[in-house]
Amino acid sequence: MPPHQVIQGCSVWHWKDKLSPAEGWIVIDSPVPTHSGGGLFLHEDATLNEVRDIARSMSAKLAVSSQPQVVGAKGGIRFPHEDSRAPLVLERFIRDNAAVLSEYWGTGGDLNTDHDIIDRHARAYCSPGTLTALDALSQKLDNSGWGLSEFCVGYVMAATLKELILHTKSELMGQARLVLQGFGCVGSTFAQAAAQLGIGRVVAVSSQYGFLVNDNGIECASIEACRRNTEKTPISGLDPRSLEAGLTEAELGAALYTKRRAGSTDEEHLVNFLAASRGEVFVPCAQRYILTPRTLSTLSHETFAESRDETLSKLDSASIRMLPEWISNSGTANLFMRACSGFALQGYGASNLEASANDTKAFVNAAFGSVGYRASNRMAHLTLTTHGVERAAETVKEVYNVKFNKDESLYRLPGLGDPTLSIVKAPESAGPGDIGLSIRFSLYNIVKTRQVFEAQRITFKDRLIQDGSTELVVLREETGYPMSFCQAPAEEPSNDDFSTSPKVLDSIAGSTRHLDHYAAIMPDTIRMKVFHERMLGFTSLRTFTVNTGSAADGGDDGLIQVMGIPFDAKRVVILTEGLNPDSVFYKLMMRHDGAYVHHVALEVEDVGAVFAEVRARGWTTTAEDLSYDVATGLRQFFLKEDETGCILELIGRSSKDNKSENQEKSSSGPADDGDVVKDDGADDIGNYANGQVAFRTENIVALARSLDRSD
Repeated sequence: MPPHQVIQGCSVWHWKDKLSPAEGWIVIDSPVPTHSGGGLFLHEDATLNEVRDIARSMSAKLAVSSQPQVVGAKGGIRFPHEDSRAPLVLERFIRDNAAVLSEYWGTGGDLNTDHDIIDRHARAYCSPGTLTALDALSQKLDNSGWGLSEFCVGYVMAATLKELILHTKSELMGQARLVLQGFGCVGSTFAQAAAQLGIGRVVAVSSQYGFLVNDNGIECASIEACRRNTEKTPISGLDPRSLEAGLTEAELGAALYTKRRAGSTDEEHLVNFLAASRGEVFVPCAQRYILTPRTLSTLSHETFAESRDETLSKLDSASIRMLPEWISNSGTANLFMRACSGFALQGYGASNLEASANDTKAFVNAAFGSVGYRASNRMAHLTLTTHGVERAAETVKEVYNVKFNKDESLYRLPGLGDPTLSIVKAPESAGPGDIGLSIRFSLYNIVKTRQVFEAQRITFKDRLIQDGSTELVVLREETGYPMSFCQAPAEEPSNDDFSTSPKVLDSIAGSTRHLDHYAAIMPDTIRMKVFHERMLGFTSLRTFTVNTGSAADGGDDGLIQVMGIPFDAKRVVILTEGLNPDSVFYKLMMRHDGAYVHHVALEVEDVGAVFAEVRARGWTTTAEDLSYDVATGLRQFFLKEDETGCILELIGRSSKDNKSENQEKSSSGPADDGDVVKDDGADDIGNYANGQVAFRTENIVALARSLDRSD
């Protein structure tokens, strides 16, 4: 076993070739040598720091597959890959470090190295009986031309990108323009997988020799097939694994192809490529450390300061989402761990491929689930302005089961990710437009928000809030209802500082779920829908019209836009507009002197029991009976606006509600009320944000009429 050193917490083997200037390193991300995995690369600028950085990144990749007991490792050789001696240098490196491979290090091909060649040398020099990485990863995929370990890299990258798009900008699915840097194994397999998964089209590809740009789409499969064609005469001086090796002489001379400018650096070449490309997704598939200030500037069309340490914040400021490489490029690590753990099924390449992708997708979904309620652009706070502060506080504490701090200046709604609430005394001079709810959104970068508002000429004013920071208050004519924006706090208030009321309803205690939705009425939902999409990242789930009675037969007098909140599969926002002066929605808006938040809804487990106890305890509701829809199981009721200064709704759709109510009303017809309901088979809790929601227009009409009468 060659001797090793411990450097910055890592086990390091330093190797020097006796027959050439080559040197190299093996790094295991542990101070004590242990089972580890990671590839072996070769290039003329390799350094110990690079090898160590990637070994640590490999530890993160292996953690994605839930195998933290196996640490990351990496091997790197400093030697020009174009040198004719490079194959022999690689062989001697493996020969001299065979004991490390036999005992600790599972490895395979990487930059300028090949899986099969490494495997052949490992079999020749490692201890008899050593299971090489290629034994675990050598399965071939039917009709693809790729080995499982090769295709897994690009496939998992594409599957991870698909998850990001579905979570953040689902309307891009099938339409995304993909810009690829590099077209080796990673770039080519990614392009093929992206096509299989229906993500979009590749519109630009770069290589070390030039780049190809075609907004109509590049036939990547044809290029790969041409590159594999052994009968094709290779073009002199071109790497047979390059993009150009798959292009014809005519294609290389066409206007769509641009040769690399003579004497340009790698950074300059990439900047020129990005400047010539137009797309929604940039996929680096070759080289490392490419996100320099110049490339960032080209990606975002802004100028950044010279500081790599601020890369993430600069991307955020430019509204560019980034998938970390250790997540998106974890496919082979997942496959390796499955093979070594006995989870990879011999002879079932496609199943192993999908399982490896599922490891990463599960990690991504868990991450989104974790950050969802902490997401920067989120509904963070509700402010209720009312003349009856005491009654409003009593109601939210006992009926909505909110927690409150010591001086009751701040309330917290019961669901994970629900906003906080404050109740403010309205001045005696307050008019109808001053009473009710306003919504505050917390944003990652309030400075950027201010700049965007100024550039878009959106009217706003600064206002000091409780924690001493400033919020941007936007006119409701600009947003559709009272709305403000603040900087996302570095830390949320501790739950330890909040208490619950001893008078909370027995039927509510322990049965509240989360804020289900809020609804606003405004004069122009189409314009406000665009504001929510562009400024807040909301997603349009559905648009439809209804007739509440003022339109002629066959016509409609109400327009409704249902919006999904970013990173939130439980809550929606409903934007409503009256289409003529006689519409119920228009009348309600005019009573409040303009656009306003009409109601908020809290989901509970047994809404029937809550309704009975609310009525028994003296709160007034907009209807004498609980609204129930036999077809959907949706049950709900509304507290009158007089109780708090706004309408509060309680809604139930759980199996407990459905079972008890079906037993009581199995012969009943459809309910009179109901605003938002779900499709059969949808999850009991929310599931609005995936678009799998049914909106029964007859229920919305009945609801609007009943609330109009109750006012």
